[in-house]
Amino acid sequence: MKTGYQKVGIWLGPLVGIVLILLPHPEAMSLPAWRTVAAGGWMAIWWCTEAVPVAVTAILPLALFPLLGIGDIKMVATPYANPI
Repeated sequence: MKTGYQKVGIWLGPLVGIVLILLPHPEAMSLPAWRTVAAGGWMAIWWCTEAVPVAVTAILPLALFPLLGIGDIKMVATPYANPI
């Protein structure tokens, strides 16, 4: 059963991510960097509230980064792969 924090976190994470994406990025930061901040905010909220299992949160970049134009799937998936 989810706690109150988890129930809030499940909605707050994506909401924060979407709001940050819709805000104009700072002049000192590129658009892909700003979108990475948005994805990181979403992930941080999910980690802190434990709204979803940590493993689910950890693979969120595999879906978000290509969709947000941060990087292609090959670039994003490389850190998850074992080189052996």
